[in-house]
Amino acid sequence: MASTGKQFSREEVHFLLMHGNLPSPAVFKGMVEDWPALKWSPTRLAQVLENRTLRFRTGPRNPASKDVLWEMDCEYIDATLQQFCEWLDPVSSPAPREECVTDNKEDSNPFQPYHPAHTWAYLDYKYMAEVFCDQPDILQGVRWEDFGFPGRTGTESTIWVGSAGAHTPCHYDTYGCNLVLQVYGRKKWVLFPPEDSPNLYPTRLPYEESSVFSQVNVAHPDVGEHPKVMSSQPHVVILEPGDVLFVPKHWWHYVESLSTSVAVNSWIEMASDAEDRLQEAVVRLVLLSIKSDSNQSQWINPTENVTSRASNLGYLQAALEELRARNGPGSTGASKCTFAGGCPFPQEDTKTTPPPSKRSRLEDSSTRTAESDHNISCSTPSTWFGPNLIPVQPCKDYITSKLRSVQTTDVTAEKLSQERTSVAVRPADISAAAKHSAAEHIAEKTAEENTARERPEVAKTAVKQTSVKQTTDEHMSSSANVKACLGGSESADMSRSMEQDRGFGELENMVVNCLVQPHVVQEVAKLLKERLRLS
Repeated sequence: MASTGKQFSREEVHFLLMHGNLPSPAVFKGMVEDWPALKWSPTRLAQVLENRTLRFRTGPRNPASKDVLWEMDCEYIDATLQQFCEWLDPVSSPAPREECVTDNKEDSNPFQPYHPAHTWAYLDYKYMAEVFCDQPDILQGVRWEDFGFPGRTGTESTIWVGSAGAHTPCHYDTYGCNLVLQVYGRKKWVLFPPEDSPNLYPTRLPYEESSVFSQVNVAHPDVGEHPKVMSSQPHVVILEPGDVLFVPKHWWHYVESLSTSVAVNSWIEMASDAEDRLQEAVVRLVLLSIKSDSNQSQWINPTENVTSRASNLGYLQAALEELRARNGPGSTGASKCTFAGGCPFPQEDTKTTPPPSKRSRLEDSSTRTAESDHNISCSTPSTWFGPNLIPVQPCKDYITSKLRSVQTTDVTAEKLSQERTSVAVRPADISAAAKHSAAEHIAEKTAEENTARERPEVAKTAVKQTSVKQTTDEHMSSSANVKACLGGSESADMSRSMEQDRGFGELENMVVNCLVQPHVVQEVAKLLKERLRLS
């Protein structure tokens, strides 16, 4: 163990993260106590950003539906971080929000029509280099060099600011591993190992490059719709300020803010991502070739773009060329750089890499060498665990507990509905209704008696008029029936057409999802490499 102020040396942490010694999620403690980023709060960041407008994603905190709330189904609000803070602070917004009506004034708060008790808001997945382009000094508040990545700061990171209830649907990232710093507030992470993929019903719709989503609503699982989720292995952890979570490659995760929170993360790319880039290029080519003419709002995430066939083929060609360069004759695989302390890191130089993205080449390491094992003694991962490195534990009862929670919520909702119905009419209203019914009854009785007295005379007149009007009435009735039939036929045809379109759309989505399932794409990529002799 290192004798410096840090709990682990940079060499030790990097060795743990990038050489396969942490196969499961774990939380680092005491590694970032001197980082300026730990002083950030939403209010502090709002002061730094001043009037910069940002896009927030919003949704209900207690949705009635058990379906996943996809990003494309959310509402979006353009506002400043200061307006977000004022919305959450009741002192700054003393009037009841339900009674407030927004106007067209420039100083009105776009969040005002919503109440934080019922609605969450999320400034999610924002590149810090873009958000703080006018305040570059703040980027130095993040120092990933303490984890063995020299020169990596907020420039290679993304920031997430959300209110309680803000969440990201369950998914896994196809590229690299993930380091997450909890800066402010608390967040719950529910993680599942890669082998749980069949139990989480993977889908590529909605489409987002490098993200595979789960059809399971982890917060409100529907076992009737997704029974295999009961066989999953959830791992649950709540992050506190100063915690740094390590998420290994291809681990599924659902993330939810338990309070107003700020988090910063950085995706670390690995050598094995070259294979994933090929698979992602195949997915993009197949999916966009089929879906590009469809309504984009129904199948693609707002952060993603539809690219041309030529561009998609270009991505595929680039991925193949990368594999050829890595695996071709004379190739030595990933380049190496030497880290202080003598640990050879098979990776690219982080100082010359592009801005952060799960797509960009940031770090590249997968080879474990005898020399590195010798320089940093490590017998088993368990020998490193302790107060400063805590493994994220499995929580077998998580899904079951969520099912009980959902059932309780359903019962409560039904009870509330019954209560609303029972108090919908006040006693005074019932009394008035009773009086009204009595008056109506007397009036109807009198009308019936008058009708009975007049019925003989009316009957005689009706007999004379019947023969005259019968032909006309029959003609009009026949005409009306024809029109009704025609109208009914047109309505039925339109209904059938709309139903058919919906059916075709669902069928198309099923076909697309089957074609781009991870295991199918892996086989396609394998065949491509064999045909091109890249294996």
